[in-house]
Amino acid sequence: MWIVIVRIVLLLLFLAVAWLLFKRRKMFKKKIVVVLAILFLVGLWWALAIFPIENFFITFKSPQSAFYYTQMGQIEGILYGNDSCMIITKGSYSFVLKSAYGYKITNPFSVRHISHFFARDFDVYNISGTNDYYVVGSAISKDDSVNIYNNSGELVGVFKTYEANSPFYFAYVNGFSKDDYALINGEKVFMTKQP
Repeated sequence: MWIVIVRIVLLLLFLAVAWLLFKRRKMFKKKIVVVLAILFLVGLWWALAIFPIENFFITFKSPQSAFYYTQMGQIEGILYGNDSCMIITKGSYSFVLKSAYGYKITNPFSVRHISHFFARDFDVYNISGTNDYYVVGSAISKDDSVNIYNNSGELVGVFKTYEANSPFYFAYVNGFSKDDYALINGEKVFMTKQP
């Protein structure tokens, strides 16, 4: 996970520069300066942890390279959306943004959890600022794939499983609505709670 190494190196570099400046100016004698410096470093670490500064100067050539920069694990499958990708690993999943020239890292504000319908165990995620929606379902069918339809009966997505004997199914839907449903074992099952 290069992202962690890069952040540690940046923080250590900043600490070294700050140490030299403070030592040269003999500012450690003032307690308020030390407290402010510690607060600034904590704030800097928090900002580096949340906002991927790499997006300003790195564009990854593939969703796999963006994933391996931030995480570890074996990729089981990738769902490609119009403006993003969902990367599925054993027991987990994450998201990567598409750009004009490649792929970028997401931050905690890039992905919105739209819905969790516990009765059927569906989670719906939206990539902020896009029409890309990803649906994760658990133990929904014994079939390898399950179709998703809108309220007009048009096919808008297909659930797929990426691991043998996995209870998890994944789908990409362009422009999800609360009336979208899956046809599971002949039954119309909504992915959000209906009024």
